[in-house]
Amino acid sequence: MATGRQCPHCGGDIGSAIHDCVASWISTLRARNLIAEDLASALVADVARHLELEPAPPTGRSGQIIRAFTPSMAFLLIGAILVVSSVVMLVTHFWEEMGGYDRLAVVGLPAIISYAVAEWTRRRHTGSPWVQALFATVGSCLAPFVVWLALRAPGSAEDLQQRDVAYLVSLATAGGLLLQLSAIVRFGFAILTLPASVTFVWMAGATSEYFWAHSRNGVAVAAALAVAGVLLMAWGQGFTRQGLTWHARAPQLVGALALLFGFTVLGAEVGSAADWWAIAVPLLLILSASRPQFAPHLWPAAVFLVINIFRIGLERFADSAGLPVTVLLCGLASMAVGYVVHRVRRELGLPRSDGQD
Repeated sequence: MATGRQCPHCGGDIGSAIHDCVASWISTLRARNLIAEDLASALVADVARHLELEPAPPTGRSGQIIRAFTPSMAFLLIGAILVVSSVVMLVTHFWEEMGGYDRLAVVGLPAIISYAVAEWTRRRHTGSPWVQALFATVGSCLAPFVVWLALRAPGSAEDLQQRDVAYLVSLATAGGLLLQLSAIVRFGFAILTLPASVTFVWMAGATSEYFWAHSRNGVAVAAALAVAGVLLMAWGQGFTRQGLTWHARAPQLVGALALLFGFTVLGAEVGSAADWWAIAVPLLLILSASRPQFAPHLWPAAVFLVINIFRIGLERFADSAGLPVTVLLCGLASMAVGYVVHRVRRELGLPRSDGQD
């Protein structure tokens, strides 16, 4: 609830601005482990009461991570990327000579160590949230590969048929997804929803390839990706309703990309009515993005709408209308998409690139 005191210059609510500033400062103290979490929550609620605002929940782990990011954390992140890259290059060089259990150990031990370090820093309240999130994310990214290697350790992948490989990939991604979801529940970092979202899409594609191995694989996989995209977007909306906006971003973005890619492939494979859906789905997502909770769908939908406009235009009208006329029509359609995106961004109150309103 606003205080009713407005700034004479910008028209914003002064009480809300003060509350956000103080809450940000309290979150920074909490991220540096200078105050306890209970004390941080009590301080934020007390500020809200004094400013006659409704008590708002303190900034979650995502906000703490962003405010705790320092130059030292940047060097830590760069170092982690370089170390992982060197390990990947070294393992790639000797990968073919390794046995199944050696490969499992090479990938499994870093995943276990990553999760263990994240849990240790969580229990001991040591280190920045960036450190915990970094190690937990590394463990989550490796989880599906660890399960895959555990399934393949006793045998060799060379003697497997395509359907058998799809079956094992389905099991591996399902097992990895369970580990990733457990990490989200345990650590609560928003970044952990990204590997879980990607793994879910991967699992959907592998599962569809296993069950429909003798049918049109492209159509089956595309349909599975579209369904997975819808489910991920619903998951993101569930986070949004709980006030976890940072947690919602990865499922919404990955879900929108999976949905749009699925309908694009369906349009290319099936044609006819599927082409209309390949245009209608991104258009509907763009229009729905006028509501803040659907804002992450805006740019993926705009990009895929332009892609499908060009694809359909070149497939259907390049021979009859001629290539120049087709490109002209596609250009006009793209300009229309740009205008719609501009209007939606204005509805959302997003700033223009030139800084003007």
